[in-house]
Amino acid sequence: MDKDNKDPFNWNQFHELFRGHFPSGNGQPPVDTGWIQNYVQDTLQRAFTSSTAGKPSAKLTFPSEVFETHNNVVVKISVPDLPTAKNIQPHVSATRVKLENGADGNSQYIPLHSHVVPQSCKAVYKNGILQLHLKKAKISDTYYEARVRFLE
Repeated sequence: MDKDNKDPFNWNQFHELFRGHFPSGNGQPPVDTGWIQNYVQDTLQRAFTSSTAGKPSAKLTFPSEVFETHNNVVVKISVPDLPTAKNIQPHVSATRVKLENGADGNSQYIPLHSHVVPQSCKAVYKNGILQLHLKKAKISDTYYEARVRFLE
């Protein structure tokens, strides 16, 4: 900021940054700023249009059902046709199942109600149903004493 200009904001630099979209004035903020909303909306529209161009926008939405037995969690996913089922790659974590379509990369997440052992998954496709059997993780609610080191 120079001594002659008491405004700490450099409006000329702002005007250059927005490539002439800023209404010309005498260095003071404009009275009508409605153009800013239009500029931002236009910029966001162009950004989202160009970033999603050529990419599929649909996500996987297979109907699913999760139920539990005493030791297991069973996830049933309805996938009516065999070619689609062959493109699905199920991935299992301790808390959810991720279905990924190998053909286009879309994903669907199915939350699990209990923690499971991901490596225990056994998956079978039969009669339009992809069924995953998972063993529940044994989570102990037992308290253990934490040893404390005293540094003096």
